[in-house]
Amino acid sequence: DFSPKRKVLNEAVKFVPHYHVFSMQSSGDSNDLCTDESAQYCAEDPDGSGYITGKMVLEEDVRQLCIHQLTKVKRTDIDTPGFVQSFTTNTVEYAEKFWTYVESMLTACPLDAAQEPRFGIECSEGLMRKVGIDVDAVNKCMSETQEDKLKKERKY
Repeated sequence: DFSPKRKVLNEAVKFVPHYHVFSMQSSGDSNDLCTDESAQYCAEDPDGSGYITGKMVLEEDVRQLCIHQLTKVKRTDIDTPGFVQSFTTNTVEYAEKFWTYVESMLTACPLDAAQEPRFGIECSEGLMRKVGIDVDAVNKCMSETQEDKLKKERKY
């Protein structure tokens, strides 16, 4: 719902995505909610006993953070229309491909689908290709920065 408003404000508002990440006591029950047995980075399971797990949600969160990081374009006040300049002195960043991906995600890769395409890496990578996002660059970002990104998100 926010995406169309964000597109209108793309010259004036700096947007930084954040996702809900928490830690919990390590137990055998946390495997589907967390990235590993230490249970330092966990997410809620969006469909209970269904196919989607908290671990899958965390992977998608990191994927989206990487997409945003890799596709954002900086705009300075020089590029900003005069009426907006009076309200901002910061550099504004806008990630059009991130917004296109996020807008399409739940329709293209639904949480409640019984079979592909459904929420998960295969569907996400297909959607990234469709939107024009470099899948290899995103996967590299994910493998190199996952823990740092999740640690930062856990603070919010």
